Amino acid sequence: MDNRCSRRAFVRNFAFLSWAFPAMAAGAHQVRPPRIHRIGFFSGDGLPTLLEAFKDELQSLGFIEGKNVVIELRLSRPNTSDLPAQAAELAKMDLEFIVVGALRFALEIRKANSAMPMVIANCPGTISNGFAQSLEHPGGNVTGIDELPPGLTTKRLTLLKTAAPKVSRVALLSTTPGRGGHETQLADAEQAGKALGISVQPYRAASLDELQNALKAIVKDGMDGLLNFQGGLSLANRQLIVDLLPSNACQRSTKRPYSLKPGD
Repeated sequence: MDNRCSRRAFVRNFAFLSWAFPAMAAGAHQVRPPRIHRIGFFSGDGLPTLLEAFKDELQSLGFIEGKNVVIELRLSRPNTSDLPAQAAELAKMDLEFIVVGALRFALEIRKANSAMPMVIANCPGTISNGFAQSLEHPGGNVTGIDELPPGLTTKRLTLLKTAAPKVSRVALLSTTPGRGGHETQLADAEQAGKALGISVQPYRAASLDELQNALKAIVKDGMDGLLNFQGGLSLANRQLIVDLLPSNACQRSTKRPYSLKPGD
């Protein structure tokens, strides 16, 4: 009798443990907090669509801001000097990586913390600026898109000549920081220009004042075409470029003139 009771108790207890362990495991799994990913986003506030697209894509991959991902957001205002301070602040944070909108942001992050992994949305001269060993095998802790791959400038110049056959003197405007990108594209443009019957004149700018002076020089020099290497400075002041160039070089926009006040 006692043995039977003992056996029943054993079976009952075993059955309870068999049920309890999975339940306890499930309960432990439920109370375990989800991993919170911390990433940075560093760009200019003149490109809100870039940030919107970034958040939309994160959400499509299952990363919801405030739930399982925290985005440390820094937006640099056009024509101001707040970029280095914002870069230094982000670079010191405990982040998995930082998404940067353009080359100038990447250069500042690397200056502040060369070990910080980055994804660069637009990076002309990825190799020449030391962010990749090659386009096929970047290596290191940086990836992204090189917006000026070999042959692109030749193609752009050919399209310009096709759209405006009378163009013969083309301004090559570059506001791209760093090294390599401008020189490579200039060489490509000069080579392509020979076959297209186009002479190319380079103009560089690294600040708002330099950009305004470059635009005045383009008009003064009688350029009848413009090939703009898209950089952060020209993106922030794209309306200024359209408004200050004569109609024969660039179709005038009907939008309001771009404000030159810092922070606009």
